[in-house]
Amino acid sequence: MVRKYKARMGAMSIFLTVMLNVFIISLYYFIIFRKDYVNIPSTVTKYFLLLLFAIIAIVPYILHPKEYLIKDNYILIKSPVFTIKKINIYDLVDIKETSTHAFNMHIRMFASKGFWGYFGIFNSRPYGRYSVYASNLTDLVFIITKTKNITIISPKQRLDFIMVCQKIRSQQLEKLD
Repeated sequence: MVRKYKARMGAMSIFLTVMLNVFIISLYYFIIFRKDYVNIPSTVTKYFLLLLFAIIAIVPYILHPKEYLIKDNYILIKSPVFTIKKINIYDLVDIKETSTHAFNMHIRMFASKGFWGYFGIFNSRPYGRYSVYASNLTDLVFIITKTKNITIISPKQRLDFIMVCQKIRSQQLEKLD
């Protein structure tokens, strides 16, 4: 059985994503194609800037969470291109709702905090290093595994998501007893 949960982007993520993409396209246009703009860069510089701006715009799109699947006792975090992360439900120690305080006073190690969502590696004093694959800040789910890996996600129907994961985990524990 496969259960799908959408990763719905929040209003702030949508606004920030649109604004940054418009900024990147505008910047490229003004630097490369405007003839009245200071000096026209060389061809090598134009292609380098095109590659740089493409990386800045495309990499976050490829890495942002699109949906979450519960399949074959695993939580799969899917991007538009591939599976970002696979979490074994049997390894769960805790799965619960959380709120935006999960991001307060935390440092981004390699992460996006709004551009195509909230994803990447964060660091904080209470949790240490943890992963976030959330598209908004309203449907947050806090997951801890036996190996002390912490992951924060944002499935659209988070209560149903949590209940399904807990049910699968409890069925496995009953089999072991």
